[in-house]
Amino acid sequence: FVEGKWLYNHILSMSQTQDIFNIKYTDIQEVIHYDKNKTQLVSPLTHLSSQMKQGVLEGIFTNIRALNKLKTKGNKIGKLNFLSDYCSVNLKQFGVSYKLISKNKIKIQGCKKPFKVNGLKQILGFKEYECANAKLLKTIDGYFIAITVYIPKPVEQSRERLGVDFGCETSLTFSNGIKMNCVVEEHDRIKRLKRKTSKQVKGSNNNRKTWDKIRKLNAKLSRKRDDAANKIVHSVNGYDIVMQDEQINNWKHRHGKRIQYGILGRVKSRLMEKENTVVLSKWLPTTKLCTCCGTKVDIKLYDRVFICPHCGCTMDRDVHAAQNMLWLYRNIIGTEHTEYKPVEFNEKLIEFFKELKQEATKSLV
Repeated sequence: FVEGKWLYNHILSMSQTQDIFNIKYTDIQEVIHYDKNKTQLVSPLTHLSSQMKQGVLEGIFTNIRALNKLKTKGNKIGKLNFLSDYCSVNLKQFGVSYKLISKNKIKIQGCKKPFKVNGLKQILGFKEYECANAKLLKTIDGYFIAITVYIPKPVEQSRERLGVDFGCETSLTFSNGIKMNCVVEEHDRIKRLKRKTSKQVKGSNNNRKTWDKIRKLNAKLSRKRDDAANKIVHSVNGYDIVMQDEQINNWKHRHGKRIQYGILGRVKSRLMEKENTVVLSKWLPTTKLCTCCGTKVDIKLYDRVFICPHCGCTMDRDVHAAQNMLWLYRNIIGTEHTEYKPVEFNEKLIEFFKELKQEATKSLV
């Protein structure tokens, strides 16, 4: 990681005098760096392999292209800055950059001895798998290796559909009536440490140690939220999901910490990654629409029970919204169109209930 930081900063300094896209990693055998006293030093790269050097250079190219895209869109951008810490080394090729040599050991190119690791059973548990690239990561909690693995796609089977409604009073409500509520609040120790940093000199050793403690606690908090979100998503793996494109980030203005400490954003992003998830337009009135008679009811945020004044339909507000998503998908939206705007949705809704009335009168005759 130290040599990665040296190489990254060395390439950035070279870009000030030459075109960075003409720099070749094979030409860089020594790098210029500075010690704490800002004394210039020249050191050879003894641990970084050629593929690792190439990964550092490609990372810089990717960042420059990303900044260029933002600039063409009209955004204000800065420039790439020198790094004080390098936290990710790309291991491009399985079998060369890294190898799995046993159930708990990995050999990394450039290091003499293999490393003992935990968690390889996640990969070795598959009957068939193919390893691709990996990344060696340095975090506040230690060192990790993230490996990309391809496994055979399972055979798809017809499954039951499940509507999912996001909310603040109850985090998640499913169309089968099950409700889940999960909030992971910030630890009081984090608040005390943040107050402590305001009394310390910025950039001092004590200030840096305090921020390391805060980052470590925040990482632990993030893992708890990720774990809760993964468990919820795993519990609905046997269903095809129908959900609405809720603008969860906008809810912070009204609900504040209830959204900040929640996991709705994590659950939504994980569900949207699944192939069997259908996302309905945010404009659809899933809460206000009575699917028994087609009436739109003016229901307030504090009303927890949906009551239709026209037909008398009474149901829990959140369960009603989740079931409406399934109803809208089956009867009006279908698989071909999930982005109905309010005007065209109203037209479609009127046509649907006209057809229902015609069928009802025919059956009576």
